[in-house]
Amino acid sequence: MLGTLNGALEVRGIRLAPQDIDAEAEGVMHLRDRMPMLEEIIVHYRLRVPAAARETVDRALATHDAKCPTARSLEGAIKVTWTAEITETKPTLEETLLADEARADALLPPRREIRQRPTPHPE
Repeated sequence: MLGTLNGALEVRGIRLAPQDIDAEAEGVMHLRDRMPMLEEIIVHYRLRVPAAARETVDRALATHDAKCPTARSLEGAIKVTWTAEITETKPTLEETLLADEARADALLPPRREIRQRPTPHPE
């Protein structure tokens, strides 16, 4: 599920460093006829995301399990749920400057190349 979530974030333009996305899985087992049976898997995500991307991250989380091959394979046999601990990060100075530059570029008219005609030289 972690790979599916990471892919869903990347498709939405959010690339997290390995230290900013982590998951831990917990299996819940019960005895049935004296046999331990796996009945539920709970995935606990820990994410550090840019504050500006929080809504997008929430949308990706809300739908990622439906796109996960593992979760879909277990559907009907083992309950799969998830929780998420999300820490919002402030942009670095470099990210802020790049965003400001991109906004400024968007306000400028498209650049046109101006060509000068060669000046005729008297002979």
